[in-house]
Amino acid sequence: MNDTLPTPPAAVNARPLWRGLGRDQLIIWGVFGALAVMGYITGLEAWLANAMYQPDITQTWGSIAWWLRQWGAAVPAYIAILALLALLWPKLWATRPSVYQACAVLALTALLGAGLINQVLIQELADRHRPRETLLIGQLPQNLPAELNGNSMPSGHAGMAFCLAVPFFIWRRTRPNLARGVLLGGLTIGAVVGAGRMVLGAHYLSDILIAAALALSVGSLLTIFMQQVRRIPLWLLLGGFAVAGAAVVLGNQFKLTLTAQLPTPLPQIQLPCVVEAIPALPGQPAGLLTVQLQGYGAPVSGLKLVTNTTAVRLERGLGVFHSLSCTGTLTVDTTAAE
Repeated sequence: MNDTLPTPPAAVNARPLWRGLGRDQLIIWGVFGALAVMGYITGLEAWLANAMYQPDITQTWGSIAWWLRQWGAAVPAYIAILALLALLWPKLWATRPSVYQACAVLALTALLGAGLINQVLIQELADRHRPRETLLIGQLPQNLPAELNGNSMPSGHAGMAFCLAVPFFIWRRTRPNLARGVLLGGLTIGAVVGAGRMVLGAHYLSDILIAAALALSVGSLLTIFMQQVRRIPLWLLLGGFAVAGAAVVLGNQFKLTLTAQLPTPLPQIQLPCVVEAIPALPGQPAGLLTVQLQGYGAPVSGLKLVTNTTAVRLERGLGVFHSLSCTGTLTVDTTAAE
């Protein structure tokens, strides 16, 4: 089967492509955008936030949601990286142009749609607090696991998962069955990851819907670009990803709460901040370490408190961070000293 695309004059192709783009954008924002607005106005998303919230991650739904939090965006990100590497395959753009275009749209959508536009631009402009910071604040457990604060709109995890649906725009005319399967699979994975974020009290329904609209909208725009450009020059591809990747990592501002129950006797605390000892409240365990981190960088999921019998320290994983600052508190049993 010959996978080479015909190359009619640009003037003949441009008008139908751009006309289809307008229809795509109208459908995407008309469906997902309208549902997001309706959920907000009617109060449905507030009701869902309360109904779905599971504060105990040791329970079934809480543990599944926490697993999705750890891997729901990581796996699509790895797939996007593989798509980027596929673009470097010699002559792929000539021998399998539709595969080349699909990989380009997926990789660029993950970087631009779920990265720059979602994480750096819109989240900072929207500055919307998460449900667990406002609506659900009275239900939070004392041993709350690590989770981001603030910047709820739109969901970065769900946005990355929804990126898996964008090859649909490349294949919908030449391989309609494959395209429909990709679209259904990507939307399903995005919805599952988004539901997991709602179970953890990290996002409202509208955050998930807007993330889907952004991913699909950017994917549609990039499809028009890729259908006009047969091949992205290697220097432009690598340079663009390097600059945009640095912007995503270094421009991503975050606040993070990390907690750990320290063993007895207390290990040595090796953290880049002073930890203040505070009396344990009635019913609160002594030895509960709470660290508030803020700064710039990514991926934030790599920041963890690692505890053993001798020391507790901050692990950065594979992330790149700068301007990190932190404050910490440690609950102590004052009755033992009396």
